[in-house]
Amino acid sequence: HECDLALLTVQDEFWNECDARPLELGGVPELQAMVTAVGYADGADAVSLTSGAVSSVEQRLYAHAAGQFLAIQIEASVHPGCSGGPVMQDGQVVGVVFQSLVCADKRAHAVPTPVVQRFLADVAQHGRYLGPCSLGASFQMMMNQQLRQYYNVPERLRG
Repeated sequence: HECDLALLTVQDEFWNECDARPLELGGVPELQAMVTAVGYADGADAVSLTSGAVSSVEQRLYAHAAGQFLAIQIEASVHPGCSGGPVMQDGQVVGVVFQSLVCADKRAHAVPTPVVQRFLADVAQHGRYLGPCSLGASFQMMMNQQLRQYYNVPERLRG
């Protein structure tokens, strides 16, 4: 739940008889690279494809997590219901759609492949996701002027 990924097992004769092949994982896309999000939008009967540019790759608070993880921001209208679908670039998966901002026009986020690979490695080795190690330390941003004054932080220091 921490990195908003799940591993599903499907037991159905359909998958035994079709010629489905796993998608190849790629790297983290460059800024301004064009990517395509694939999924099934709410209420749709067919697959939905939405293309857009990568506008940022940075640490971001995941909606369902208690911490920040690497995330890709995509400037594209990724519709609700597409979460869990792959983000593709040049035939490779570069992320998994996990949250979009309904109030922000054309902006969605994806879990990048390094986080996906860590998730898959943990499940393969331990039978479950353990997540990254943690020092157990926390910090407080000192952007608020009153907070800096309370702790006697000099005006020239920020952060």
